Amino acid sequence: MSDTSNQGQTGAGGTTGASASTSGEGRGQFPDLTAILSQFKLPGVDLQAIMESRKADFEALMKANTLAIQGAQKIAEKQAELFRASLNDLAELLRQAPQAAQDPAGTMGKQSEVVQAAISRALNSMKEYAEVTRKSQADAFEVVSQRARQNIAELRNLLQRSPGSS
Repeated sequence: MSDTSNQGQTGAGGTTGASASTSGEGRGQFPDLTAILSQFKLPGVDLQAIMESRKADFEALMKANTLAIQGAQKIAEKQAELFRASLNDLAELLRQAPQAAQDPAGTMGKQSEVVQAAISRALNSMKEYAEVTRKSQADAFEVVSQRARQNIAELRNLLQRSPGSS
């Protein structure tokens, strides 16, 4: 397993560590950090558990960020839909312009309907944007909150084991 975790992390000289950290890839630093910390062998401290817990923290933040990005993408898609619909409405009004000269009263009624439909769509879109934003934020918050609850439980377990190990 350690052979596959170090693949792709070697520098031009075939070494890990300094070359991995100078290349801008942070991934090469974690195995070295684990190796360095394991040399100290502090009594009552499970370094592997600490590293796994921090990894879980990072994964939770990545998931929350992904959810936030997905929400932003949905909003952008809905904005594009609204923009296309508005352009279609404008094109329809422009197509009716020659007829407006012949029947101004009828054209005004049609234009009024188009404007009302556009306003209605805009209001509905605003409601959808608000709902997408709320859901995206709630989902991201739940991921981070769940990880915070897990951290509290881990800390409680650590504190409960601590008096017995002294």
